Amino acid sequence: MTSLRRWRIPPDAPLLWRHWPGEAEYVCYHAASGDTHRLSWLAGQMLERLQESGPCEEAALFATLAGNLPGLQANALDETLDALHQIHLVEPA
Repeated sequence: MTSLRRWRIPPDAPLLWRHWPGEAEYVCYHAASGDTHRLSWLAGQMLERLQESGPCEEAALFATLAGNLPGLQANALDETLDALHQIHLVEPA
C-alpha cells in the first residue's frame, strides 16, 4: 500500500448507491456514465467513506475500514481501489 496516494470520488460524477442490510453487495449508479455497477461490500464501504470524508490517503482509508472488517489486507484495498479507478468511480486526488 502506498500510504501517500490520495483518492476521491470525481466531483463531476455523482454516485447513487443502495445497500440492503444483511447483504454483502452494493449497487451503484454512476450518473456521468449512466452505468450501474454491482460492488463488493469493501468497494461500497470505500465509496461511502470517500463521499463522507472527501479526498483520503490510502493509509487513513485502510485504518477506517480495518475496524469494520477484521483481517482486511492492504493488498485487497489496493486491488479494490484500482478496480474502482478503472470504472471511473474514484480518481487520484
